[in-house]
Amino acid sequence: QGRQGHPWQRARRQPNPSPSRQVAMSGEAKPETSQFEGLTETLVSEIDSSYKVCRFHCNDLTVQEFRERWVCGSNPLIIEGLQPFMDPLGHFNLEFLREHLDGELDIGDVKGRSSMRLSQFFETLLTPQDVAETDGMRLGTSSVRVSNEATVYMSDCSVALNFPWLFGQFVKVPKYFLHCFWHRTRDASLQRLNYITPSLFIGGAGSFSSLHIDQYSSHFWMYMAQGTKLWTLFHPADCDKVYNSARYFDKEYQNWRWSQSLVASPDSAACAGARRLDFLLREGEVLFIPAGSPHEVYNVTRSVSLSANFFEQSNLQRCLAQLDSKVAWLNARSQEQRAALQRADASKHEECEIVSTSEPVASADGMAVAARFEAEAERWHAVHASLDEMEFPDVEDDLGYAEQLLRPDREDEELQLLLSSLPEQQPAPHMRSDFVGLFPLHRPLQHQRMTLRRPARLPQEGT
Repeated sequence: QGRQGHPWQRARRQPNPSPSRQVAMSGEAKPETSQFEGLTETLVSEIDSSYKVCRFHCNDLTVQEFRERWVCGSNPLIIEGLQPFMDPLGHFNLEFLREHLDGELDIGDVKGRSSMRLSQFFETLLTPQDVAETDGMRLGTSSVRVSNEATVYMSDCSVALNFPWLFGQFVKVPKYFLHCFWHRTRDASLQRLNYITPSLFIGGAGSFSSLHIDQYSSHFWMYMAQGTKLWTLFHPADCDKVYNSARYFDKEYQNWRWSQSLVASPDSAACAGARRLDFLLREGEVLFIPAGSPHEVYNVTRSVSLSANFFEQSNLQRCLAQLDSKVAWLNARSQEQRAALQRADASKHEECEIVSTSEPVASADGMAVAARFEAEAERWHAVHASLDEMEFPDVEDDLGYAEQLLRPDREDEELQLLLSSLPEQQPAPHMRSDFVGLFPLHRPLQHQRMTLRRPARLPQEGT
């Protein structure tokens, strides 16, 4: 198997790479050392050379090539060159977000904490304090000293539900993913699922997302706005070879999950025979991950990223099949719950020697649980129906769809004027609008001065 275990475990000292990091324009992965001391990337699988990290510059990758060649495959793809279009003013970073986002917002998706306000989250994240080494964060043969920021990781924080004014100037979608079917049904919000992504991920160095597979056979993309992440990825066909002792099937989510992480238990033998990649996602890069890929993500530095799941011709039928299974499971649970309540109620009647021809009286809590399962089943059935009722075009007939959603040229002209007015700032020579855009449902949100939850403090004029 060659090098063993987690990348931190098999690390060795390497010189820093040249500042001008060469891009593999042909899409071929190039073995290289990391800028982080003691960390080596595995860009090509050691047991299957066809499974590798591929890389393109956006100028050399068309939407047609991405959809016909890459989205149907199994390899991850890193796209370079999109940062000037995703964040032309360089504002999308921790300092800007801390200053302008609503600090009173209560965010619930903070790993390591049950709930906290956004201001408290940033205070914890940006004022690290060294703590003793713990068994919970052992990476390899020696423990890695981490700060208290390592326990703070905000994941999947919806932009639309919390900070809609970020759309347009700060949050955009690369053109390669604008054709997502979830945004093209007659139910515009798709039971409000279209408000969930794109979402923000903000984490401290040492925080991580444990091994998992994204739901509903969705493809995934991530834009790395600030910092660096270490990705560990397995081939979609090798799920049964990854930590089998810790793998279980979650019936509610209709997906495989793992009860332990690679960071906490870097046991190479548990992944023997699985095609594996370990690579860094650096600032300014966009990553595409094919559906069904088991992965774990570790924040090497403090990081800010934007991500979303998406669906199209290559994974729609798998998505519908998982939704079918989910609805069936929810309905079955509801029926089981009601049957159990009826048996319990009937037993009580017998014990009390009460004869009644009326319906059994179930407990309020039990009925509420059954009703929740039924409501969830109805919701996901509606999602399935919305996706299944449409006859989506074939790929070759759908290639022009994204062009309709790209940002208007007028906005680029305004941006050029803004860039040229900044001190010592020259406008980009090829600043175009044909690389990024917004989904129709999100476009009007950029003008909202209220979030869908609470007011947001907007940046002052001129900032």
